[in-house]
Amino acid sequence: AKVMLALSQDVGHRLRIHELAARGVQVYIRGNDLGGAQFQCTLPIATQLPNEIAAAAIRIRIITSLN
Repeated sequence: AKVMLALSQDVGHRLRIHELAARGVQVYIRGNDLGGAQFQCTLPIATQLPNEIAAAAIRIRIITSLN
């Protein structure tokens, strides 16, 4: 969760610099075998807030790990 929040802070900062907002979140996770999986979701409201971006990314990962 700490890594996801740190990455989300970078994304939020870049969004604010360019006066943009995220409407979706995409996460790509790579394993030790270099295989990977991609997960994505849309956000109910466009945002620049790192906490909201990180929370969505964490929710994506938790939901997909349950399936």
